[in-house]
Amino acid sequence: MDNKNIIIIALVTALLIPNIQALGISSPYWEGNPLEMQPGQTKEISFALTNSIKEETDARAIISLTEGSEIAEIVGNKEYLIPVGSSNQKVNLKITIPKESQIGATYNVKLSLSSVPENKTANIQIGLNYDVSFPVKIVAESPQKTEDITQTGEKPRNVILIISIILLLLAVIILIVYLISKRKNNKYLNSKQTPAK
Repeated sequence: MDNKNIIIIALVTALLIPNIQALGISSPYWEGNPLEMQPGQTKEISFALTNSIKEETDARAIISLTEGSEIAEIVGNKEYLIPVGSSNQKVNLKITIPKESQIGATYNVKLSLSSVPENKTANIQIGLNYDVSFPVKIVAESPQKTEDITQTGEKPRNVILIISIILLLLAVIILIVYLISKRKNNKYLNSKQTPAK
């Protein structure tokens, strides 16, 4: 490769660099950390769009669902204006698991983020694509949740038992007071009926 070709490549690279947009999408789930859901469950999750471009320009991007449309759908807009330095622009994804899904089955969901080049004549523009994918694993209801439900069900029983004991004690106290009062009354009546000597 001669010096002339090297110079041309260097010039083209210099023209391209200012307009390469460092777009990204942050996912809370990935291959080693799947989203776990039960059959028939619906959940909405969020993804953060980021734009770490060094220029003083915002980035336009289109988000699309390229895999997993049988369980997932994008909620709201599909085109976004991502401000420079932004990392909190949200994309919401609604996931609905069919009731007939088998425990242990896995669905794969993939989102694609595509930059939309602005119409500028000064520099060459590149439209970038960024994909993020994650598995959705179908699981049974966790034992922890079942335990929580059981404990919640036991609390009313405990309250009823405590109330019953308190009522029983009150009944015993009332009965004792009644018997003591009756005995005193009997003694008083007997003392009145006994003739004085």
